[in-house]
Amino acid sequence: MSATKPTIVTTTPGTAATPIISQTGATGGDTSIATTGIGGVGAPVTLTGGTGGVADSANTASTGGKGGTFTYTGGNGGTATNASGTANTGGAGGDLILAGGTGGNASGGGTSNTGGAGGDVYLIGGAGGTGATANGADGDVYLAVASDGTTARGTVIVGGNVLPLTSDGAALGTSAKMFSDLFLASGAVINFNNGDVTVTHSANTLAFAGASSGYTFDAVAKPSTNDGAALGSATVSWADLFLASGGVINFNNGDVTITHSANSLAVAGGTSYTFDAMISPASSDGAALGSASVMWADLFLASGAVINFNNGDVTVTHSANALAFAGASSGYSFDAVVQPSANDAAALGAATVSWADLFLASGGVINFNNGNVTITHSAGVLTLSDAASIAVGTGTGTKIGTAASQKIGFFNATPVVQQTKAGHNNWSALSDVVSALVNLGLLDQT
Repeated sequence: MSATKPTIVTTTPGTAATPIISQTGATGGDTSIATTGIGGVGAPVTLTGGTGGVADSANTASTGGKGGTFTYTGGNGGTATNASGTANTGGAGGDLILAGGTGGNASGGGTSNTGGAGGDVYLIGGAGGTGATANGADGDVYLAVASDGTTARGTVIVGGNVLPLTSDGAALGTSAKMFSDLFLASGAVINFNNGDVTVTHSANTLAFAGASSGYTFDAVAKPSTNDGAALGSATVSWADLFLASGGVINFNNGDVTITHSANSLAVAGGTSYTFDAMISPASSDGAALGSASVMWADLFLASGAVINFNNGDVTVTHSANALAFAGASSGYSFDAVVQPSANDAAALGAATVSWADLFLASGGVINFNNGNVTITHSAGVLTLSDAASIAVGTGTGTKIGTAASQKIGFFNATPVVQQTKAGHNNWSALSDVVSALVNLGLLDQT
């Protein structure tokens, strides 16, 4: 059935064609009941393609005829054929509008008037036929797809929400047919399970929230370009960093690395490492600097530095050209020679700061100039090395013994006190003097 095309006119636009098909269901009946009333339901309009023919042959693989296609198509746009036109444009194709009926108005004298809900529009694929072995698949609904089912045509535009029939009742795409991209507006939210986890956009930012059990990745998470992003920022920092056994913190493609192994961190690659605060063990006496097999080469400390043992029990403190040892009330012990850096390069003590005492073991030797003069101890004896001389001053001179009661002996004689005149007949005879010298060991008495 087709309508007659209007005749040509000399005005624009041309005369609109007169519609010849108008299918409208009958209006539902009115009610005048005095109580709460509900008007009658409007009659439906059903347009259905023809049923496919029955296959009743004896063939074991018969197939019934396909149902007839039902097509609603907007009118084709008019052709622009003016040969002299500089910018001819064909007319736009007619729109196809499927709209539910408008809900009825409520304007009576009732205390609670509510307009009727607008009618829904259902686009439904045909139900698959039942079969003794398996049911046929339900038909699909194609939007912006040509009738061949494979050619994309146009764009699907919606002005409201697109919802599944029930919560968790449908997916966007399938594992075989996926959407190419997802475009969301500024401030958009991807909301999982009614706010359990959300991904929220703001200018240049995506905020992940709600995953109290954490976020997991099965491959590398990395910036878009080398040195293109930071983990955290100066004002928003991560609380902790957890790495697996053998984990590596890698700076600049291996320039410096921090590598974990069991109970150990190996720092490698840096020509130097700097710190702007204290480095300390986890607890007092909880760790060593180096080990018996892996030792530091040198220790460099600043002017005024202190090596502090056991919270000040013993300290070694630096000042200009000096190290001060303090606190060792039980003394300082050495298991090898303590010596100056070079021959004759340092003194024990100084003119103004002297040692109190010198304790040497039995057999100890005071050795001057590599054996030039020695003073050697043996039981009860100090031996001055052979060919050594004792030089005394020429001014005030030197005393041997400072009191008459002090004893002295020469040449292995028994030490005696100073020999007195009273003990030797007032030196009246030479024999008295000889006797005193013999007592001192200065003369042989045999």
